[in-house]
Amino acid sequence: PYSGAGEGPPKAAVDYLLGAAVQKRIGSAPETLRRDPPPELLIGNPTLTLMVLNALRTKHRYSVATLSFDAGDIDAQAFNAGDPVSRRQIGQTLNLFFESAYCGIPPAARLHPLVGTHTHTGRLEVNILMPRAVWRATASIASHNPHPPMQIQQKLWHHYLDTINGRFDWADPMAHDRRQLIKLPDWLTKMRREAERQGLLLPATGPEQVAALAKELWAKGNVPDREALINFMALGLGELGVRVHKVNDKSVRFESIKTGEHFRVGGLLFSN
Repeated sequence: PYSGAGEGPPKAAVDYLLGAAVQKRIGSAPETLRRDPPPELLIGNPTLTLMVLNALRTKHRYSVATLSFDAGDIDAQAFNAGDPVSRRQIGQTLNLFFESAYCGIPPAARLHPLVGTHTHTGRLEVNILMPRAVWRATASIASHNPHPPMQIQQKLWHHYLDTINGRFDWADPMAHDRRQLIKLPDWLTKMRREAERQGLLLPATGPEQVAALAKELWAKGNVPDREALINFMALGLGELGVRVHKVNDKSVRFESIKTGEHFRVGGLLFSN
């Protein structure tokens, strides 16, 4: 979702990608978090990338992608120590990523990306920042979105995912047996994990209270489908001051009766 549109100067994105310390909001206050081990620059030149991004005059100046690896597939500690096997696999994964992102665009027309790692969580994450532009043959700049909202592009990235996971026998995130019973908003999941790493105790949020209620009812059995689950939850939701706002195929949107604030809860239990 990040593209540089209304998100401050591009330097903030580059700093977040490669910074050994970053500010994150945990609970009600921002915290300075130190990444140990610090990020490693794999590809690119941060100074050059910033010059390019600052020169672009388009609304959306960059695209950001994260390749996140299961701890059982890539040993983050071994990767940081220079393990040749995992480094070669990541190199091949990135090569195919860029051929997919710049499909049909000759290499000489591509603006150089910035690629770095995050391993402080115990897993390998490879973060990619790409200028949303390419060179025309006339030496002028053309806008380029590597992930436009088109069905054919979605299929391309799904094929990429299947190809890479099949080639290296890595965990398939779309496998049915890996589906989460309940999926909380990404920002909340990240905040909770960061708080745990920092040893901070945070009160349960609205989405987490709803999730706990659903898990408790599901564990008792006799919940044949989502409609029954929502009916069983009605009394508990009232006590939490929450009501169902909207239901779609993959999730349920809830609303705080007091504040009107909305939040979405997904996962297997809240899908159709």
